[in-house]
Amino acid sequence: SADKDGSLWSETWRKVIEDLPVAVEGSDGAPQYVTYTVKELTVDGYVTTIVSDATEKVITITNTKQGMLPGTGGTGTAFIMAAGLITLVVGGIWLDRQRRRRAAAQAVWRPTGTHFRD
Repeated sequence: SADKDGSLWSETWRKVIEDLPVAVEGSDGAPQYVTYTVKELTVDGYVTTIVSDATEKVITITNTKQGMLPGTGGTGTAFIMAAGLITLVVGGIWLDRQRRRRAAAQAVWRPTGTHFRD
């Protein structure tokens, strides 16, 4: 069922393994502690993450599907965004000044004299 083994909304499943021995008797009669490990098979297009919690004795395996594009973000992205924004602002200021200079230059030269009248 979804409540016991996973979720109705994802490809999540859970497997509980109970009654595993903590120690076994060695050849000399002394107890030998057992160490359990988990190994996930690699699947093309997926990244596997294995996290173990020794306190709760839980091992979580997460398979994440890789997209066509690499992951993005980080501090490099913020720097590039800031540089782009600064470039836009400086470019806008430069264009505004150019427009004002042209308007001022055209306003200064006006034909005068009687021969320029309409």
